[in-house]
Amino acid sequence: MSLPDVQSAVQAIQVWLDDPPGEAVVRQCIVLRLLLAAGFDIWNPEEVHPEETNVTGNRADFLVRRGTGQFALELKGMSATLQARDYQQALNYAVSVGTRWAIVTNGRLWRVLDERLDGDWNAKIALTIEMSRDDQNFGEDIAALLDPPSWERDAFADVVQTVSNRQQQRKDEARIRREKTRVVEETQSEFEIASFEKAADAAAKMGRITEAERDVLLKRVTSASLKPEEIEFTYSIGAAKATAIYRPDDGT
Repeated sequence: MSLPDVQSAVQAIQVWLDDPPGEAVVRQCIVLRLLLAAGFDIWNPEEVHPEETNVTGNRADFLVRRGTGQFALELKGMSATLQARDYQQALNYAVSVGTRWAIVTNGRLWRVLDERLDGDWNAKIALTIEMSRDDQNFGEDIAALLDPPSWERDAFADVVQTVSNRQQQRKDEARIRREKTRVVEETQSEFEIASFEKAADAAAKMGRITEAERDVLLKRVTSASLKPEEIEFTYSIGAAKATAIYRPDDGT
């Protein structure tokens, strides 16, 4: 399975956001579907083990395992509000089976809990991702969180940090578009510049915006922003420019 499989599953699931399903449907048609699309063998109880109460008396809806990595997964109906007892139950089970990680979800909201974080259950929320009706980013984020090879390498801490950084980058870019678009439009009007792109270049040269802000406004991807293993391809014709990024690690 791959990112396109997860994205396809997410697109099918998003239609249910307008009529939130109960816990049984969340289990079968959202959680298990996403685990399958991500590459877990949902028919193998050694990988996806359902509803087991262990010797300590703790339980979770699923214990998901791959290699040396594992996490407790607790789920609720989509209209349910995730509560302290849900987080505590998942964390207690995670600790009892020897893992620091638990994920609690109602199918729309997904919260990653890290037992190693100090404080109460609220302080142990390491990451939150949320599915919305038209969000194109959720698929990429949930695919990273449910990536079997990452669990097999027990590298989930790195995944959490990567997704967290990605979320911050999106917030920063949204702020730039919100605050700097007006600056470029004023520059375009003041100097009667023909296009927004040329006005953005001019505003950067004048110091009204930074080059990084210009690139965000023009949706440019610079080689400096690429991961070392990624390859950038560009093609220009006239005033149009196309950019593609190839990621050998997952084939996208």
